[in-house]
Amino acid sequence: MAYPVHLISAEKFRKPGKYIKEETIPMRNLKKFLALILAMVMAFSMMMTANAAHVGTQYSDEADVTPAFSEAVEVLTGMGVFQGDSGSFRPASNITRAEVAAIIYRLVTGDTGTSKMDLYTTRHPFTDVRADAWYAGYVGYLYNAKIIKGTTTTTFNPAGNVTGYEVLAMILRAVGYDKNDEFTGGTWRVEVGSTATELGILRDIDSTHYGDTLNLASRRDVVASMLFRTAAYVPMVQYTLAFGYQDTGMEGGVVGSKKNPTLGYKYFGLSDRTGAIVGNQATRESYTLLGTTGTAEMNSAGNVTGMWYNDNVNYDHKTERNLTGTDTGALMLAFNFNTGLDYFGHKATVWYDARTASGSVDFGTATSTIKVPTAYRTTYAVVDKATLVKTVWADDLKTSGSTAGKISIHSAAVAAGFGQWGAPSVESDRYAQFTAISGGTAANQSKVGMYKVISNNDGRTADVVIALNQEVAQITQVNTTVQNGQYIYLGTGASNFGSQLAGTGTKGMVYFNQLSGASVKTLGTLVTAHQIVGTNYDANTAGNAYGTTPGSTPYKDWTGSPVTAAPANPEDMMYQTDKLEPGLTGTIATYKAVNTNVSAVTLADGTVLNLSGITGSLDPWNFDTYEHLINGLGKLTNSNTKAGVTYTFYFDEVGRFIGVSAPTEYSFLYTTFADYQIGNLGTGTIGYYAYGVDWDGNIVKDKQISSITLPIDGAGRYNKTTYPNQSWGLSAGYNQLPVTMKNQGNVTSGNEIWEGANTRFMMNAAGHMSWYDEGGRYGIEFYGFQDNAGVAPGVTVDKYTWQITSQDAVNGFKRVYNAVYNDNTSAWDQNAYLLTNATKFIVVTGSGTADLSVKTYNGIAELVGNGSSAEIDLGWDANLNNGTGGFTKDNVYFLTSADKYGNVDTSDNATIDTVILSDSNLNNYAAQSLYFSEPGNTQTNVQLAGNNTGNTINQYKLYSGGQAGYYWIDETVSGITADGQANWGDFYQLTPVNNINGQTIYKAVKVTNTNGTNVNATYDYIVVNDMSTAEITFSDNTKQVFKVTSSTVTLALGDNDNAAFRSLFPFGVNITDIQTLNHAVSMGKAGTSGDLYKVSVAIVWSGINMVDIYVTNIA
Repeated sequence: MAYPVHLISAEKFRKPGKYIKEETIPMRNLKKFLALILAMVMAFSMMMTANAAHVGTQYSDEADVTPAFSEAVEVLTGMGVFQGDSGSFRPASNITRAEVAAIIYRLVTGDTGTSKMDLYTTRHPFTDVRADAWYAGYVGYLYNAKIIKGTTTTTFNPAGNVTGYEVLAMILRAVGYDKNDEFTGGTWRVEVGSTATELGILRDIDSTHYGDTLNLASRRDVVASMLFRTAAYVPMVQYTLAFGYQDTGMEGGVVGSKKNPTLGYKYFGLSDRTGAIVGNQATRESYTLLGTTGTAEMNSAGNVTGMWYNDNVNYDHKTERNLTGTDTGALMLAFNFNTGLDYFGHKATVWYDARTASGSVDFGTATSTIKVPTAYRTTYAVVDKATLVKTVWADDLKTSGSTAGKISIHSAAVAAGFGQWGAPSVESDRYAQFTAISGGTAANQSKVGMYKVISNNDGRTADVVIALNQEVAQITQVNTTVQNGQYIYLGTGASNFGSQLAGTGTKGMVYFNQLSGASVKTLGTLVTAHQIVGTNYDANTAGNAYGTTPGSTPYKDWTGSPVTAAPANPEDMMYQTDKLEPGLTGTIATYKAVNTNVSAVTLADGTVLNLSGITGSLDPWNFDTYEHLINGLGKLTNSNTKAGVTYTFYFDEVGRFIGVSAPTEYSFLYTTFADYQIGNLGTGTIGYYAYGVDWDGNIVKDKQISSITLPIDGAGRYNKTTYPNQSWGLSAGYNQLPVTMKNQGNVTSGNEIWEGANTRFMMNAAGHMSWYDEGGRYGIEFYGFQDNAGVAPGVTVDKYTWQITSQDAVNGFKRVYNAVYNDNTSAWDQNAYLLTNATKFIVVTGSGTADLSVKTYNGIAELVGNGSSAEIDLGWDANLNNGTGGFTKDNVYFLTSADKYGNVDTSDNATIDTVILSDSNLNNYAAQSLYFSEPGNTQTNVQLAGNNTGNTINQYKLYSGGQAGYYWIDETVSGITADGQANWGDFYQLTPVNNINGQTIYKAVKVTNTNGTNVNATYDYIVVNDMSTAEITFSDNTKQVFKVTSSTVTLALGDNDNAAFRSLFPFGVNITDIQTLNHAVSMGKAGTSGDLYKVSVAIVWSGINMVDIYVTNIA
């Protein structure tokens, strides 16, 4: 069984004392304990976390592991010795005798499955260990190997707790001790403890307070520490009468000079190696390379030559180490784990299987000293040994001293917490291979002034400096259909960053295989993107990482072909994209500018913010002037920076601002209501306000209007006027808004509400409200289409409904059409679009200050729900406007992916990302939205108090999901009463339209076309074939079989519950489920079997499943 590599982080070690939260420390031990904690903080290394590099599944309760034992838990988990419990380790839980048997069995056999243990399920004398118990084989094997003993001669007590001394006794027997039964008798604990201490098994435990608890029930993480120290560092022993216990001689003679292997090495090849990470998948390697120094700790025969942590690491990217240890030059090991970009240059200890073969082949055409492994070493865990890592900003490359008016790398590092230093040992040119620090060489300069500084020593002086290059961009397209593979597209507002698509000239393309594994690929995400020079090139050739001489940089491009261009082309690089989050929001008080660019701002609270090198004057590669960054993120210049304006700032990783959200940008508002408010008494001031919903489904209220731009009625599509103007005030524009609004009133009518339609407007932060496209995400209006015309010019619009069926939801898409006005031809063209399961539908209910609400459906499947269809309908009425026709419902708008993200011209232009509409536009024929009115008059005699609307409002009994309820129906706006059809009843959709005295008032719309494939309602006769299916005979005599296993059955007779009916059932009828319905259907009249009852029903179905059955008559 293969187990995942665990990358361990010691971030938890920076919180001393965290591991004691479940115990109480006696006061007499407190000083000793605090001293131990301080020592641990100094001694323990950092460990790799999932925030940047993560392989495999780590335990959900990993943070609860005692810090001193974290490495033990992770290494043993990587080996498969510990296997956790449903994703948890339960470090504080007492370990049981059965669990100890399992983990020791795995360690002493190398069998992390069950292939061997199944042979031993009955080979023991213990009556409390059943043969079918999960632990029986483990107990049987270890009993026969004389590693464990029972609590008596016939009992094992598998569920019992086990003390630390008892675990040590088992472990030491596994190593080879206790051949003379020295672990028996009254002093056995002393023997066990002294032997374990001498062998170093208790080293980590003695650094904690658990060293005094070995006579108590043992925690799981304490046992892990014992096992790990034994597996990694304690040689196995052999016993003879002449020499006693010897840890040599297993490979020749009784006594030899070579140490015996450890249990960990014998069965798992367990070895460790410490070095610097000099290359990984993020730097275009297909593995992680560890640069090391010195001879091997253990050769291929398993002979220990010394287990040690090497403090001096090697940064050379040269010959891979030979497992025999014969190559004493620069050593480089390859491992099959992914550390990610964040750990490049860090010192790390790798626990791995040293038995794994590792051949090598020559790399590229550069030199035979560069080799690539053909087989990877199996890796168990990785421990990051870097002691301090910070990213700093500097505009002076000096590693000592400083130029006046500039910040040197040296001073920036010291300010970040690094020790004083003259020159670090190595540097990496934009994540290229390491070279000796040159200090001041322009070729090694970061184009954006950012440098990662790494200390791999206890003194926290700088060992590594990496020049960083970054861009800021928005992922405006994710495409999987181009000829050369999958890619993301970084918007052209940022730069020429990324691949040129092999000379096609398309900017900003980055292929998936150029992205590190941690990279963000989500459409629409604002990102900072690292550009990475790969480490798989010849470090011995002339020139820096980008090449100063043509042919000097034998990179491999994304096709695997050598690249010799200088400088290296963008498509030859690797990239990592990280999500860019908004930072603080503040008001600018003052600012400084260099030429036209704002270089620093001071906020009203005194905070000083400096400009990032990403958008500064360094201008990487002269690719972009950065006058505009990306949608929603702009650059501050002399012309657009305003004092007193509030901005949201976005920052790079050193805390300098990249750009700001532009307060002047227009945003979309699906405007539902307009209101006005009188100002302070006596001032006569009137404020005007808009209400609505934006493209993200956020409700916007009390958005003050400062000006309004509207078309001039009858003067052409683009003739417009803005209010206020010389002739008219803002109130004139307000009165012309087409949305529902509070009328300013007159003598006769007062402040009445004028009903309008939900309508698209664009608004900016200053309150300008425009009918027209002012930039930003304006969207497309759904006007209708010509049926069966496909994509064609000059269409005559005659259809005004998009219909999505349950089959479309299964397929995952629905092709729809829309007429779009062509300004060039002054005619309507027809475009095709796709609604998909990624399309978001924002449905708006209400309009005013109190009742405005939003419901979002994610995808067409969710929109259709458990119904057969959903419709987006404009409500066309050909009789309106003197016979020219018009819409009776609200306006509908949509955004394609191209509209939303401004991506390049591809098929994504036809994919609809978001639709915004009113609930009046949505006909959703799902079961939960249908209300059934049983036959006859279902109006109650209850009256509603406080109804001053002038409309007729009555209460009705209706069913939904088989349950009866009482609903207030506004018959005036419904245009129909909720009376059921005489024979079978009716189905309705209810829409909230008002609230009176806490009672919700609904508009009832009758569901028609009931025997069609697009509406989940019909009324006819049913025959139950068995308890799982039923056959419906429709009114047109067609028949269909449905599944009824999950159907609700409700008796809803209404007016059919009359004298004639009761004479058929003098003792009453009770139909509540499929079984009783089947009885009524199959029961013959007057006790006969030939003349059956005809059972009428109204049903709601979804596909082949019948959802609700309402029994309306039995005759």
